[in-house]
Amino acid sequence: MSVAARAPHRVVGYARQLTMVLHTLSGSDLVGLYLHGSAVLGGFSPALSDVEVLAVVGQPGNAARQFRTGTALGRTIDRCPGRGLELTVLTAATARSLGDCPFEVRVTGTATGSAHVIPGTGHPGNPELIVHAELCRRYGLAVSGPPPDRVFGPVGVERLRWAMCQQLDWALAQGGQAHGVLSACRALRFAAEGSLCAKVGAGRWYLARHPHHPLVAEALVLHQSGDRRDLSGPGARFVAEARARLTGTGTE
Repeated sequence: MSVAARAPHRVVGYARQLTMVLHTLSGSDLVGLYLHGSAVLGGFSPALSDVEVLAVVGQPGNAARQFRTGTALGRTIDRCPGRGLELTVLTAATARSLGDCPFEVRVTGTATGSAHVIPGTGHPGNPELIVHAELCRRYGLAVSGPPPDRVFGPVGVERLRWAMCQQLDWALAQGGQAHGVLSACRALRFAAEGSLCAKVGAGRWYLARHPHHPLVAEALVLHQSGDRRDLSGPGARFVAEARARLTGTGTE
């Protein structure tokens, strides 16, 4: 099944609305807008999944322009067909090489709440862009603009491994049980195959290799139910072991 066929129609329609907002603000400076995450990788749930978007513009703007752009995008959040929105606008130069992961503006928030707008001016950068940009390059859906592999430069394996370790460290520090265990499954799949996937797909992949694994089976159920219980002792050990596997210091 193609990426376009897999993406939910309501999510694609909402992404087109975001494109219209950016085109009104940026005109020909808009390079493209790309869906990534579970909407294109599978496992998207309107009640549980965020709509994840990277938008690319040609030139950087000042803080005032960044805030205006983020505010305009944030006004659409009540129309978001997922749990919430996670959108980052970056320049074409950043999409090609990432550098310190600067961004123009980030817009996050839940569909039932208000948007949180973070201008990029003065911000140290967002390392999450490392994984998100590579996901876009490999699997992203171009709602507007050229194919993603013509916009996003490849990310090296070591840098991807580092970024995924950062995600696991965050999960150990403050993540929930489902998020932590399924993120660990994603890291284990990357370590084994070099594949990037959504968390639900990673959990299913792990269960195919380890049938009836109670911790992972429970994490999938918790994720589908929206249960946000804290990471438990066994869950934390599973995440730590996945991190060691990812860095080559442990065994599966």
